[in-house]
Amino acid sequence: MEKGYKNFLQVENLLDFSCNEECIVLSPHKSKENKPAITLHIPGNPCNADFYGKEKTLNISNAILFYRIYKETYKLLEKSNMPLTYEADHHGPTIERPIMFYELGATETEWNNEHFHSLMANALENAFDSNEMPKIIALYFGGNHYASMCNKLTRNNDYAFSHIIAKYCLDCLTKDVFKQAVEKCLQKIDIVLIEKNGTTKEQKEKIISFANELGLEYKVV
Repeated sequence: MEKGYKNFLQVENLLDFSCNEECIVLSPHKSKENKPAITLHIPGNPCNADFYGKEKTLNISNAILFYRIYKETYKLLEKSNMPLTYEADHHGPTIERPIMFYELGATETEWNNEHFHSLMANALENAFDSNEMPKIIALYFGGNHYASMCNKLTRNNDYAFSHIIAKYCLDCLTKDVFKQAVEKCLQKIDIVLIEKNGTTKEQKEKIISFANELGLEYKVV
């Protein structure tokens, strides 16, 4: 977990999550490499709750809005060198309504850049007005924290993602957390995707067994 999140999440109890609407948290993003990027992710803890929220507890996702914000941001960044990436589920808070984080990083140079403030605000407005629909809604398991394969699938094949669980969480993945990943989404999951080179044989077998138990289609990509 990037150290930069810790200071932000220390004020978790001061943030107002009491509304009945969906929460989109705009926040600074910090990485060890200090590489500029705009990131999107669903908060939640597939394993331990080292940075707030409840352990082994995912949040509710809105895969279609997640997809639309990604797509609208990508369109506005088309002539920019600023990277855009999904991240795997991580950190708190844990709340009872859909939530996602939309972040600008990774240093004060980007945090204070009004061009990107405006770009992200416009992307949100466009996403709220959008009727664009993905072809497939998927769960994703494996790979690195920065979900490069998910980026490609959204950009090239119109996949929307609900929960993205990175390889580093898969050894402690339980059937209950897998079931949460299926059920804690506002939309029906079409397929479970498993990253071929981003999972071990044992991890693949576990995910496939969970998918089979719930009658879900799966694919190794």
